[in-house]
Amino acid sequence: MKVSQLVFVTIFTHLFLLGHAQREEKIPILREELSQELTDTARVHRLLSLAYAYRRSNLDSSLVIGNKAIALAQTIENDSLVAEAHFGLSSTYVLLSNPDSAKYHRLKELSYQLKVNDKRKIASAYRGLAAVGELTINPDTMLYYSDKSIAILQEIQDSSLLADALFSKAFAYQYQGAYEKSIDAVLKAMRIFEAKGEDYKIPFAQQMIGNSNSNMENYEEALKWHDLSIKSWEAVDDKRSLVHAYNNQAGVYRDMGNIPKAIPLHIKANKLCKEVGQQYVQMLSAYNLGQIYYELGKLDSAKIWADETQPLAEDFQNSFMLAGTAVIKAKIALDQGRRDIQPLIDVIEENMALQENPRERNTILGEITSIYERLGSYKMALSKWKELRNEEDSLWTLERIEQYEALNMEYQTEKKDAEIILLNKQTELDSTRKKALWGGLGLLSLLAGGIIYGQTQRRKRIQEAAARDKLIEIEKRQQAENELEFKKKELTAKVLQLASKNEFLQSLEEEVSHLKSSVDSSVTQTSQKISRMIHSDALDDKEWDQFGKEFSSIHQEFLDRLQNQFGEFSKNDLRLIALLKMNLSSKDIANTLRITPNGVKKARYRLRKKMELESEVDIQDYLIGL
Repeated sequence: MKVSQLVFVTIFTHLFLLGHAQREEKIPILREELSQELTDTARVHRLLSLAYAYRRSNLDSSLVIGNKAIALAQTIENDSLVAEAHFGLSSTYVLLSNPDSAKYHRLKELSYQLKVNDKRKIASAYRGLAAVGELTINPDTMLYYSDKSIAILQEIQDSSLLADALFSKAFAYQYQGAYEKSIDAVLKAMRIFEAKGEDYKIPFAQQMIGNSNSNMENYEEALKWHDLSIKSWEAVDDKRSLVHAYNNQAGVYRDMGNIPKAIPLHIKANKLCKEVGQQYVQMLSAYNLGQIYYELGKLDSAKIWADETQPLAEDFQNSFMLAGTAVIKAKIALDQGRRDIQPLIDVIEENMALQENPRERNTILGEITSIYERLGSYKMALSKWKELRNEEDSLWTLERIEQYEALNMEYQTEKKDAEIILLNKQTELDSTRKKALWGGLGLLSLLAGGIIYGQTQRRKRIQEAAARDKLIEIEKRQQAENELEFKKKELTAKVLQLASKNEFLQSLEEEVSHLKSSVDSSVTQTSQKISRMIHSDALDDKEWDQFGKEFSSIHQEFLDRLQNQFGEFSKNDLRLIALLKMNLSSKDIANTLRITPNGVKKARYRLRKKMELESEVDIQDYLIGL
């Protein structure tokens, strides 16, 4: 159970806390002012300021006061204040990691800002919706709203907020794996920060660029940027930011395989967490150190850090960390030859049941499956593996639904914008016609006026019908594109699940084979039975038949071009072609086809020879582009 990078507080959340750290001191003053006689407008302003101040120390109080501000602002029908109150509540829900409520209040804020028609605040609301997308890791939504915000900010030439919007766009590109685009967006934001003298934001940009380079495996470049960030934070003695800077640099060293340089940085970050009271990040850093030392085979050190993680996880009631700590301790016990780990298994099972996040639940399921396998409890291992497979199916379905809802929301917003534009133009046209009728047709007879009015209404109906038809056509085209994209993602998910299944079954089959050679005949018979079950599951052609049908439905034109150009292919060739077209790695292809990585190389060579491709042509790139 890995935490790929120690939690790096969202840049915008961190900047918010940094810029308003002194607001806690104003709480008594604001409460005193609220007890005095105030106009309703002044009272709303005080409530908003108080909710703002509480956002650093007491989020529940911030929510209660924010809702009071909304209610009062609505009674005095002040749209600007209602919008500001919804903005405050959304920001609080972001800090609570509650994306649904954060998104709801951001959309409410946007609706009021559109009524007020303050373009800067409309752009800010769009950027806020992009920030909510960071919580759900939905890069499509983040890009959509970031671009909406950027377009308005460029129109009104507001460079300050533009830099923040560029940061949101950079986050989206990172989630998409478009790291070069992410770096480009951050560099544009950095130039704005430098021009406006906002030096305190630059180290965050340096960390972003470092992370992107690390993800591209440009490790030396990543270390350079992280080093710049660390020096900036050390210069101003910002320990809270240094925690993340040290951990990011340690993560680069871990990716490089240089564990000796990573460990001191993680320990330094852990120590700083204790100094500044960042207990949540302390918990995660201790857990990461436990993982590192376990991977190094230093079991005593791994247990020390796991023991530090456990009470913190209990304080935060973090079931994922509690399960993860129990996993580390269970693995240590097994490595030491101990098998008395049932209490640890109970902890893992109990906290797995508490998991609401399907991704985290799947991670725990994978670990408990491995532990049962090491214990020789193959029936339990197989049972947990099947449960994991079902969970993965559900997870992919959930992700597809989330993606569809995000795309549909974006489409509906675009559709609404188009309707508003059409309505405005229609209103202008009606106004022009009315003036013409009053000025130029006043002396016409009643009959002539009736004829003209009838023609006007007819043209209006024709225009409205044409507009509706156009919107329907756009909707149909968008739905078709969404459906095709979902089918592609679903097919890729199924293939990766097949690869994962085959990889697990192969390892399980090897364990059973080893067991047969070292135990008595009764166990051997049971082992043979399990082997037959594994073999029959691994060689299920029904899955391949279904895969072939789904692939053909998505890529029929590709298959037609391929066969017209190169003739017929064998069933095995077509399977390999499909997996290459889907841009799967050699490892995933090997697991999916139940062959070795060397076997994949040979199969690619035979396929290249059959297609008579030159040696310098990469067959996978060729098929993807065909």
